[in-house]
Amino acid sequence: MLFAIRDDDTSFFTDATELKDAYGNLWDKIPISLGVIPCDVKTYNRGNQLKFFQESEPIPITENSSLIKFLGESIEKGRLEIMLHGYDHQYKINSDLTRIPEFIWRSDLESRVRKGQTILKDALGVNVTSFVPPSNAIGQRGLKAITKARLNLLGVTGTRSLMRVNPVNLGYALTSRLNRSYPYNVREFVGHKQLMCRSLAPRSNWLRLLSDFEECRKKEGVFIVATHYWESKSKHDTEKRTLTDLLLNLIEKANDSGATFVGVEEAFAKEKS
Repeated sequence: MLFAIRDDDTSFFTDATELKDAYGNLWDKIPISLGVIPCDVKTYNRGNQLKFFQESEPIPITENSSLIKFLGESIEKGRLEIMLHGYDHQYKINSDLTRIPEFIWRSDLESRVRKGQTILKDALGVNVTSFVPPSNAIGQRGLKAITKARLNLLGVTGTRSLMRVNPVNLGYALTSRLNRSYPYNVREFVGHKQLMCRSLAPRSNWLRLLSDFEECRKKEGVFIVATHYWESKSKHDTEKRTLTDLLLNLIEKANDSGATFVGVEEAFAKEKS
C-alpha cells in the first residue's frame, strides 16, 4: 500500500510556522504534498456558513517572501511537493448562502490554470503535475482545463463528465473498475489521471476513514488523506482528539502495515494495475 498526505490552502496568508507546527515532526520521514493557491483572497469564518466572507482582491503568493523562501528550501530537501489548488479559491455566494466553488462557477478556467502554473513555476521553480480542486469540486469546464494542462486530479469525477470531455474516457472508466485495487487505484483517462482522497477534518467520519484505510490496505492500493494545516490543532467532533493526533494514528497504522510513504506525484507514478 502507498500512503500520502495532501494538505490544502497554502497561500499568501500562510505563515511558515503554521506548516512547521503541523508537520515538523514528520519532516524527513513523510513527504507532504501541499495544495497551493497562487492568488488567494482573504477569507473569514471558514467553518461558519452564516458568517463566511471573502474579500474580492486576490494576493499572489509571491508577496509573502518568507513563505516562498521556506517552501523553496523545503522542496530542495524533499520535505514538500507542490500541487495547484485552484487559482484564487473564491466562492460565488448564492442568496441562500450556499457557496459555489471556483472550479464550478468560473468560466475562464483554462487561463486560470495556466496563470497558476506560471506563478508557481516562477516562484518555486516547480512544474506542477497535480491539481486539487477547491472544495473537492470540479465541473466539466474545469476537467477540460486540467486535461489540456496535463494535470492529474486529486479526486474522482463521474463517468458522464469524463465522457463529455472525451468519449474515449468511457473505456478507461470501465477498465479502472477492473483494477484489483479499485477504488484505491490510479485511474487513467485521456490527458490526466485521478486518485481518490479521504478527508480528515473535524466533521469527518473517523470510523469510516479507518474502514476505508483497512479496505485499501487489503487491496494494496493508494491511500491519500486530505487535511488542512490550519485545522491541525482543532479537535475532532466525536473523537475529541486533535486532527494531528488522528493523523499520527493513521500514520502509525500505515507504518505497521508496511506501507510506503510517498508524495502524490510518486503515487501517480508508482501505482500499477
